[in-house]
Amino acid sequence: MLINSIVFSNIDHPKLPGISIFFQGCDAQPKCGNCHNPQTWEFDETYFVPYKFLLERVKKDLSFLLQEYDKVSLNFLGGEPLSKINRGTLKMLSKDIKSMFDKRVTTLLYSWRKPIEIHKQRLLEFVEHIDEFVLGRYLEKYKSLDAFPASKNQLYITYYQLQEIISIIEEKEDEYADINQL
Repeated sequence: MLINSIVFSNIDHPKLPGISIFFQGCDAQPKCGNCHNPQTWEFDETYFVPYKFLLERVKKDLSFLLQEYDKVSLNFLGGEPLSKINRGTLKMLSKDIKSMFDKRVTTLLYSWRKPIEIHKQRLLEFVEHIDEFVLGRYLEKYKSLDAFPASKNQLYITYYQLQEIISIIEEKEDEYADINQL
């Protein structure tokens, strides 16, 4: 996996202190204007981190925070955590952390993708251990200095809400398929 950095954060989750992991590599085309992390766009092998090292580091950092707080967050940012090269790591790490810490750690994923892309690209299996999402491109014209997320066009939703949205998308697809068969 390609990891640009792992940092303590009080700004990446709206309520919880946490650890933020910045994945290396972004597959958005075009890239988001005024991206806060353009240095993570390229898929650069010099940022390779063995999974065992990543898991131990995150586990150690979260344990440290949980000595002070009842609940913390693990935030996945980029680059793009759902790019093809990062999906497996995202899935394994979120699953392992949830099995270790359960509800004491809230997982939050940032992605340029919207629910429709998650559905069409069949990515739901990679986010089944993610609790919350910030979905959609950052757009400077919708920048919000006093709200979360940073761009008013982005969705801040739970996994349950994502499943509901995808269920509606699937129903509409079925309706259109029925119409096309007439």
